[in-house]
Amino acid sequence: MGDRRALRASLTEQFGPSYEAIEATVESLMADTRPPRALTDLLDFIAPLPAGGLAIDAGSNRGKWAVQIRERHDCRIVAIDLVHGAMVLAAADGLPAVTADIEALPVRSGVADLVWCRDMLECVPDPEAAVSELARVLKGGGQLVLYVAFTTPALEPREADRLITALDMPDWWAHGRRPVQDAIARSGLEVRRVEPISPEHQERALLDGGGLARDFAILARLQRERDRCEAAMGTAWYERWRAWLVWAPYLILGKLETVAWDLRRR
Repeated sequence: MGDRRALRASLTEQFGPSYEAIEATVESLMADTRPPRALTDLLDFIAPLPAGGLAIDAGSNRGKWAVQIRERHDCRIVAIDLVHGAMVLAAADGLPAVTADIEALPVRSGVADLVWCRDMLECVPDPEAAVSELARVLKGGGQLVLYVAFTTPALEPREADRLITALDMPDWWAHGRRPVQDAIARSGLEVRRVEPISPEHQERALLDGGGLARDFAILARLQRERDRCEAAMGTAWYERWRAWLVWAPYLILGKLETVAWDLRRR
């Protein structure tokens, strides 16, 4: 017992405050710091739209965000995505929905008050062409809200290779923010605001008791029983499903990051 006390005293002297004091500090920080923003808080980036204004949800998937933008701003909105099945579902929710590539939007130049592009740019082969196309359809003074996930230097090369291969991501995505920052600079759009978002959404999901904890449990099961799971799912689907599930932990650990931009056409 004496040896343990001596060891604890030595560690306390070596590393500073006691464990109990640090634990209390952590609890105080949890109570006193700003709570994490929710996923829907991203909608606060949108500036007021004119009556009857036109918005485009570029890369809308099933149109979930388009519906929320329409309800919040009472605007006209068009959902655009390359996946036809997603557009069928969006149309079923009453949205004008068009199957098209965001690098070649079937929209006249200078007609949109808002372009919303969330979690899509990281999938395109040429971010410069995509940002240029999104800018093309904006009116003067129109807004582009861009939300993109990136790799960071904390992502180890083998982790990056496995993630990029599993999700079939474009080559530029391995280079962090730089390709998108360069694309924005060349587009001529004015940067009104740029803000890192992660890992707030993941923190909020954990505190709210949502499905993220179950995703972590599934990831643990895939890791623990890899051979059985991979045999049942097939290697390609095992790797892809695992990649989707490590996305949130990587955001929490800073191996990935999400960034939002408020951009305006001059």
